[in-house]
Amino acid sequence: MCWRLAGRGPSREGERAASGWRLAKKFLDYLEANAEQFWEVPELDLLAGRNQARDDELALEEGEGQESLFDAAYDEMTYRDSTDDGFDSAMLEGRGPATDFELDAEADRIGKRLEFLITVARLWKRAATIALASEKGFGAEETRDALSGWCARARQNRRRLQELLSAVHRFALPAPLGTHESLVEYDRRRILKETLLAKIVIASAETASVELWLSAALDATPDESELPAWERAAIDVLRALFQGHAELVRQRLPTLLSALTDQPILYVPLSRQGNPMSIVKAKSIQQFFHALLRGLVRLGLLAETGRVIAAAQAMEQRRPPGEGAVTEFDRLFDAGFRGIVEALVSAAKASGDAALSPTPGEAGSVSDVELIDTLQAATEPLLKRWLAHSRSLRLSVLERVNENDRWSELKGFIQRYGRDIFTPRFLNLGNLRAILHRGVDAHLKSIEEDPDLAVDWPLIADLDGPIARTKAVEQMTMAIEAVVENYAEFKDFNSTTTQSDRGDLLYVLLDLLRLKTSYDRVAWNTRPVVVVHEVLVRRGWPSAAELWRRSVAQRTTQVADWHQKRLAEMNKHYGIRLPTISDRLAERLVRPLAIDRVKALVGPAIDEARQRSGARAFALLEQELAEFTEHPSGSGLDVPAWLIALEEEVARCERADERGAEPADIEPPVPHRTLAWDDAQQQVKSGEWES
Repeated sequence: MCWRLAGRGPSREGERAASGWRLAKKFLDYLEANAEQFWEVPELDLLAGRNQARDDELALEEGEGQESLFDAAYDEMTYRDSTDDGFDSAMLEGRGPATDFELDAEADRIGKRLEFLITVARLWKRAATIALASEKGFGAEETRDALSGWCARARQNRRRLQELLSAVHRFALPAPLGTHESLVEYDRRRILKETLLAKIVIASAETASVELWLSAALDATPDESELPAWERAAIDVLRALFQGHAELVRQRLPTLLSALTDQPILYVPLSRQGNPMSIVKAKSIQQFFHALLRGLVRLGLLAETGRVIAAAQAMEQRRPPGEGAVTEFDRLFDAGFRGIVEALVSAAKASGDAALSPTPGEAGSVSDVELIDTLQAATEPLLKRWLAHSRSLRLSVLERVNENDRWSELKGFIQRYGRDIFTPRFLNLGNLRAILHRGVDAHLKSIEEDPDLAVDWPLIADLDGPIARTKAVEQMTMAIEAVVENYAEFKDFNSTTTQSDRGDLLYVLLDLLRLKTSYDRVAWNTRPVVVVHEVLVRRGWPSAAELWRRSVAQRTTQVADWHQKRLAEMNKHYGIRLPTISDRLAERLVRPLAIDRVKALVGPAIDEARQRSGARAFALLEQELAEFTEHPSGSGLDVPAWLIALEEEVARCERADERGAEPADIEPPVPHRTLAWDDAQQQVKSGEWES
């Protein structure tokens, strides 16, 4: 069952939304009545037998009043505590640590219930969306009661999820012994715990988001003591967005951005011992930003969208304590920037439709050149923000050894100690991740202190002598992180080269990866340019997309040529060729644009096949795919990226056909306003979003 937002306006649409609201409310009422324990936030229950005891208690309650032969047999019996341990049952409540089996079982049980609660939160959002679109339903007492009840339940779930998160976070994993088997098992346990924590974080963020959404839909200000200042300001802005009051949004937005100034938007991930409570807070703010950016674009507030992007970037200056802070500014930027580009293209197409022009670029419509000029004017200031963000971002650990001196140190360490350390057994992914999580220094100390491990590394003898411990830890950590980050390339190296048999030649792979990292940095910097091309292709403006593609190719030719030349030199020097790296650099920064062009032909080809109206689009698709199929890519260990993109596009088209709309995130219930072309150009030229 899928509910769609019916736009405000015509009475027929309002009636349809009212009917959808009644159906949605009825469905959710039945869901609550039949969910039983799934409706409640689960509690952590690690000790053996508790789950079975709970089931037994439920069974006894259902059979209350029904005497059985088993009950009668014990009518005259008196319980005696034969263990004399102070517990009046066979249950081990509150005694001893949990076993791994119990943790596995709890993770599965809690995970299923969390998935249910996440789904319920999203259904509440969809139902609230329908209520806001319903001319008759919204505002009625029954509707307000339903929204109010869900909001109160979301607030209660939010508190209980925090308690669950704290309980799971406190659960301590047994320390590994230092052996290979122990480290691999420790990594399995760690991933199990972090996966469960991640599910609780997602459920908490979704619940916090729906609480804001429902509070805004209720048109009632919550008690100020219950919510922080930024959430109260967020509710005010969301309410204005939901009501379609553009001017009111403009007035309230500065207060919101001011309240968000000192809030965290970065977080240290769980894999680096990040605090899950801080992660929930950061993700809740990020999720709100996503809804806000989409809502502003739908209302045609492009300049305000740019201001929110700038505010999110400024908030990243407050870095949390600890290393490896995670940024999601790229996702926020993509949501806002993509929305701006789509709004501009829609305004240009609407201008052509208004002029009764059959195709873009003809008389009376916006020309390709005019559209490209406007898109460039909108892209340039936001591209500056993207590049500023990119400079503060580390894409790979190998960017730390770009300088020749630092690279020489790492290379020398591998040549001197790598033969004994970086063996195929050591380079097992689970082993590497466990060492990183525990810390390389702790791993080295366990080897020093436990002679039973029988590890004979020259590095151990040289520690605090020929090589400083801190330097050894730094170099070894960097090498391990580089392999973990690029494990697909390592598998390629391991399966196609003879150099991989020698640990002291691992630097060969890392040197090639340094070049790939340099290429990835350039590709990352050009992501906004790729987004513009993708929108042009998807919105049916192929001529403008072709102009944009040629411009990108011209501007990136020099840097693409340099990477190709440098790769050829390194392949000759080392006597190897890794397909995963060679194919990546062969994209020359324009391959994603070609993939966009192919993806745009998938939908028309599927429509032709269903309607049996010929095969022109499919023939064009085959023609475009010839370039990809004639030259196999990769080492054969992984599916090529273009094939994955094609598969995802086919699935997207099929889902869109089934549901009547693209399966995107739940759009905020904001009236969609198509900008006039003159208004869109004015907002772009005003330069307000650069402040």
